[in-house]
Amino acid sequence: MKENLLVLNRNIESEDIDSIALAIKKISTSSENQFNELKKERWFNRLFNMITFSNKKNIRLAEQISTLAQAQEILVRILLLLSEKSLEISELVKNNTKDIEKLGENDIYLLNRIKKLEDKVFGIKREIKLENLSLQAKEILSACLKKLSTLFDYTNDNQKLYVNFILNLLNAGRIEYDNLEFAINELDSNNEKTQILISCLEYIYLKNNNFNILKTNYQILNFIEMFYFSEKKIDEIKNQVERDSNFDGIIFRYGNDYNEDFDDAFLLDFIDDIEEIEVEKEDLYINSMINIKEGEIYVIENKNIHISSMINCSGTLEIRNCTLYYNETLNNEVKKIFNKINLGNNSILKIENSTVICKNYDKEFFIKGEDLKKSNIYLKNTIFIDCLNCINSDVINVNIKNCNFKNSIRDFFKINVYGDFLMKDCSIIQEKLPDFKIPIKEYAHNNEVLFYISNSSKKSAIFTNNKVDIYFYDNERQYSQLITSNYSNRNLIVKNSIFNNHLENKFSLKITAEYVDNCAFYSLSNILKTENINSCFFENCSFICQERNSNLLYIKNTEFRNCSDSLFPSTRDYINEYSLRPSYYHNKIIFENCKFSGNGLIKENFIELGCSSQIKNCEFSNISMKNFLISISIDEKSLILIQNCVFKNCTTERKDKEIIKKYESMQRVIKGELIYKMAEIKDCQFI
Repeated sequence: MKENLLVLNRNIESEDIDSIALAIKKISTSSENQFNELKKERWFNRLFNMITFSNKKNIRLAEQISTLAQAQEILVRILLLLSEKSLEISELVKNNTKDIEKLGENDIYLLNRIKKLEDKVFGIKREIKLENLSLQAKEILSACLKKLSTLFDYTNDNQKLYVNFILNLLNAGRIEYDNLEFAINELDSNNEKTQILISCLEYIYLKNNNFNILKTNYQILNFIEMFYFSEKKIDEIKNQVERDSNFDGIIFRYGNDYNEDFDDAFLLDFIDDIEEIEVEKEDLYINSMINIKEGEIYVIENKNIHISSMINCSGTLEIRNCTLYYNETLNNEVKKIFNKINLGNNSILKIENSTVICKNYDKEFFIKGEDLKKSNIYLKNTIFIDCLNCINSDVINVNIKNCNFKNSIRDFFKINVYGDFLMKDCSIIQEKLPDFKIPIKEYAHNNEVLFYISNSSKKSAIFTNNKVDIYFYDNERQYSQLITSNYSNRNLIVKNSIFNNHLENKFSLKITAEYVDNCAFYSLSNILKTENINSCFFENCSFICQERNSNLLYIKNTEFRNCSDSLFPSTRDYINEYSLRPSYYHNKIIFENCKFSGNGLIKENFIELGCSSQIKNCEFSNISMKNFLISISIDEKSLILIQNCVFKNCTTERKDKEIIKKYESMQRVIKGELIYKMAEIKDCQFI
């Protein structure tokens, strides 16, 4: 009877990668006598406890594996399955093929599995079995090998053995064609043609166990070109052949049906959600101080945690599968009531697979680093509900993955990062205010921010693959800045993320970052404070970057769709009332390969540009304005280049019908009025 084994279909984490790497190394080199010691190691339990039985989902596999051979077989199966899901696992397999092949040294069945694994990660594919080729294809393959043999000065023993082996599989004799190229092109099946080329390249490779001869023997090179495959396709096949390494490796693939389904004792597959036997969480009331010493690991698991005292952590605090409530009892210095977690120097806080719920507003942060002490914080697979004033600390490393922030109104964290910061695969949802009273926000710099990073590291802080959905907004209480890095050292990178306002009215969702890449923004205003925007998408947005920026703003490969308001308004420099010159725009923006489209009448200037700005290879379509599409205000010595752009159905209500402000005037004391050119328009189309 077959027993299904199931792998929990979750994101592969760095610790999973480390566990698999250790498993490959240790299971391939250990003996049966060492197996019991292996089972005690952390990586063994983390790896094999990803798997459970289909009919006993509360039982993990690690405790059921009793022999090294079982571990070897299951490891290969795990690699087969996960290499399809994770590029990192696939690369791990590629880099450890020698150790993996050791697993099958004494087991032909397992070696078949390993070869199948290698085929997957290296993209090796047999188009069709030789014995299943049509009679026409078999004869053409025989003729190709015959022809190739005449193009070498001599053929070696391996090449001769290979030809005999192939002809036996084909059950065909040696055939010749008067016009072999015509016969190849007459084949209807591209798969058959590909398999013939594979066999020909294997035969060529066996000359010296490489393809160097193709660099010097043009007759053989011309022979390969008869198949009319692309250079890329031929290189792929050559890479497949090189993976087999030698004669034995090539013959092994023909002699073993490792791509066939085996009569397995068990099957391995993914499951999206393993139905655990419900672990009933016990209530844990922390009403007296807990001190975690340096080097100590303190684990709280499967608990409903109610904190009304302090946890002082100088070691490691791990919270797993818990529901953690904070601010149930408010801090009160007079009554000496403190409910908080204090993080000491080099301490580690890990919260995994848990739910954190804030029950009341407190101006003090719940998790706080001691003065000038640097901690490490790891948040994974955790839901944060109504959380504000949650974390305030100097930190070495912060890793936040697969977390869900629900109705976190502001000030979730305020941290100073000295190492790595990563926030990835998270969801940020605002549906309502928390269920407790929140004071109107103070308009100090930090009090309007949800995630504030003061970055003291030279490394970039990464915010990636996150999704923000706003269904509710309270201007008096809610953040107006989503994520901000201190502007003096703003090395925050925001990428691959979606920011969506589901409300009718636009509102400000400011992001301060050095670089914004491959992000989408919907129905937002006053969005970015940055110096680089690349491959982004803005729909129904306005005032993309409104603040003055002394540095250039680069915008490339970005689309602005359905714009109904100014995109890039600019402040002007100050001039006194006696000045004769105009006031110039501050904006310094370079646009390249961007698209702009309108939706309705735009009342102000669409884009306002100051000196050092440029627009190249951009497209403007269906934009209606009361004033200028591109307004420029610079001094008489500067010039803005607008080149290779298309302006399609762009109109203005101005009397002069000019959509680009190309000229400016100024008064001179002696010479009178000066009219000067501000824009150089080259190779543009106005349709």
